Amino acid sequence: TQKKGVIMVMYNYWSSIEKLEIFRKQRAVLAALPIRWIGGHFCYNNPLLRFAAAGMQLLSIGNFARFRLQTHYGSPEEAAFRLQTFGIPTENTPTDKEGFFSVPLCHYDWIKVHESRDEQASVPDAITIPRRFDVLFGKGNAKYHTGNLRCIHLVEMVAERYENTKRADKTEVADEVVSMIHNSHGRFLKWNNGVWTEVDHKTAREKVSNYFRSLRGHRSKGTREKNSAVKKRSQPS
Repeated sequence: TQKKGVIMVMYNYWSSIEKLEIFRKQRAVLAALPIRWIGGHFCYNNPLLRFAAAGMQLLSIGNFARFRLQTHYGSPEEAAFRLQTFGIPTENTPTDKEGFFSVPLCHYDWIKVHESRDEQASVPDAITIPRRFDVLFGKGNAKYHTGNLRCIHLVEMVAERYENTKRADKTEVADEVVSMIHNSHGRFLKWNNGVWTEVDHKTAREKVSNYFRSLRGHRSKGTREKNSAVKKRSQPS
């Protein structure tokens, strides 16, 4: 049997209550789509919507998934926490902390990828959405990606050994960090012609080496500022 499928996440923070006929139509649409639905989550903050949740469970989802629909009543932050307990990432949800609709940046990236695919007919090895432990090239928001922050942490863990080893052996230390990223199913990705593509090992190692050099520069700057402050305090007034 097929185990993988799609999990539907629905939000209603605007106090609108749908009529029962809407749920019957939704069921027909879900049945017609060539998608295997394995579960759903309905998030809402209006107690009157409890009846809507029950209607969705009975009329829209149907018997095939009746016991797989989870309802989450509470604020948007409470719903996000509950979704996370089911392993559902919430950083790219289409709502902000107040529950208002807000299209995440990744959605625009997804549109760009598919527009590029349409223009080029086919893009080999194209990646639509980076995974959690992927390391991204580029400036701006890329440096705040979870995979980039984790890579910097790994660099900090072995930085002392990197600095104390010979120049010829520094490559091996950088290779170790690259291997740790790959072993955790992470990739090194670069945005190229509207899509994410994985770089080769040499380019990935150079990315890690840049992190080592950047860390060395930050530490040297901190040491100079600390010595300057100590010198000023020791001077007679």
